[in-house]
Amino acid sequence: MNSTFFARIQSLDLGNNELRGPIPDVLHNMTAVRVLDPSKNYFNSTIPLSLVNSKSIVDLNLGWNEFENIEGGMLSILNKACSLIRSLDLSGNSFLGDVLGSNKNSSRCLVYHLEYLSLTSGGISGDLPDYLGQLKGLKELNLTGNSFYGPIPSSLGELSGLRRLHLENNQLNGTIPPSLWRLSTLEYLSLSHNQLIGSIPDSLGRLVNLVEFDIASNSLEGVISERTFSNLSKLKHLDISSNHLTCNVKSDWVPPFSLDHINMSSCRIRSEFPRWLQTQKEISKLDMSNASISGGFPVWLCNMSYLSYLDLSTNQISGNLPTCDVDNFHSLEVLRLGSNLINGSMSSTMCNLDNLLLLDLSKNNLSGEIPDCWGWQQGLFLINLSSNKFIGTIPSSIGNLSYLTWLHLDDNSLHGELPLTLSDCTSLELLDLGENKISGNIPSWVGESLLLLRILKLRNNTFSGSIPSQLCRLSKLQILDLALNNLSGRIPHCFGKLTGMTKDNDVPQHNITLAFGPVASAPSPAIIAAPTPSIVEPPPPVAPATIARGPGVGIKRRSQ
Repeated sequence: MNSTFFARIQSLDLGNNELRGPIPDVLHNMTAVRVLDPSKNYFNSTIPLSLVNSKSIVDLNLGWNEFENIEGGMLSILNKACSLIRSLDLSGNSFLGDVLGSNKNSSRCLVYHLEYLSLTSGGISGDLPDYLGQLKGLKELNLTGNSFYGPIPSSLGELSGLRRLHLENNQLNGTIPPSLWRLSTLEYLSLSHNQLIGSIPDSLGRLVNLVEFDIASNSLEGVISERTFSNLSKLKHLDISSNHLTCNVKSDWVPPFSLDHINMSSCRIRSEFPRWLQTQKEISKLDMSNASISGGFPVWLCNMSYLSYLDLSTNQISGNLPTCDVDNFHSLEVLRLGSNLINGSMSSTMCNLDNLLLLDLSKNNLSGEIPDCWGWQQGLFLINLSSNKFIGTIPSSIGNLSYLTWLHLDDNSLHGELPLTLSDCTSLELLDLGENKISGNIPSWVGESLLLLRILKLRNNTFSGSIPSQLCRLSKLQILDLALNNLSGRIPHCFGKLTGMTKDNDVPQHNITLAFGPVASAPSPAIIAAPTPSIVEPPPPVAPATIARGPGVGIKRRSQ
């Protein structure tokens, strides 16, 4: 095909291929093209300005390639096609430095035409230029996941038709400019994961069309009251977590909205559970962790039939767990109630939540036996019941959980031997039974069946007999802690071949634990690593073990 053929094309989609190298010359002078999409390839080098030679180009998508530069900078593209281009996507490239440029040579002809601009995940740095405020036809501006720094320009408040503003995951600082609260057409505002300071004014209520408001993980402070949310009747998604905010609303407040996502983690509430949440019947995710909430577990939560994610961890919630009607709680997938003051027994209701994926009741005062009724939750991958007062034996029905990946039963008063049914949990990567009263031999099936184990902690129990050599088959093992038991005999020589404990493993540095201690026939220190498996929800942090000197092994005899 010759250049004359390409000159007549009006729409060209080359997306989702494996095209490589610089943009081919034949694409430089497509004078009739309206839509040009070579996205999701491996094009590299510089984006040539000649790509916008067309006098009719409307949509240009160069996203998700490997471009490093733009000839003349992004502003050159906008200036050249200012009277035409309405959608420009440069996301997911490998740009070097400041691609946006400054206000120099900005053009007034940009005002009414560009509607969509996306430069997400491009490695772009520098300040956000004021000229962005001249793009007055913009309906969506997405600069997520770059390294922009400095303040948010107040000129963005001039974008009177803007519906979506995404500036999350950058390094922006300073206060949120008051001009943003004038954007009455705004539907989505995400400023999370930056370094913003200051407070959230009551003028937020002017954003009457707001559907999603996300300011998580900044350094914002001050008091948020019911006045802050006045007139936000369309709001569905609220995330103000991980700041230094104090939430102070009246007990009889009835919100104007009906939310489906609420994250107020680390907001200082300092009272019993907020009553206004009872009015939010459509909640699917609720995170009120680390919010200084006291009092009993609210029974009305059991009637939230859409709830799939509930995190009330790290509060001062006390009393017994309510026995919820499973039919009302059938959507629940994640339940985090760790680090509270909850007491009483664990209801068998937990076993009947057949969509449950993650259960964390750790660091409470729960007592009695762990219910022996597991098996309905075929997707359950994490159970954390550590640091309670459970007694009895390990339920044999846990062996029915074929996808169980992390099992924490440590720091309780469990006794008896390891049930054979645990050998059916072949997806286990972490098994922590330390700090209990479990007895008997360490079964050989641990090394024969649980071949994915990365962390095995049996410390401070009453295991006896010898260490089974079958543990050497655990090639992925990175922490082994058998300290403070009644084990005897020799340490298997094959422990030196547990390659998962070597320094060559690709383990994030923040997950590496170094610990040393005396043990016979251990030649050298090793790096002990506790990586997070690839699962849909990150597990709670694993407490570092007291590991003896040697290839990632902690073995110490219990004092007699």
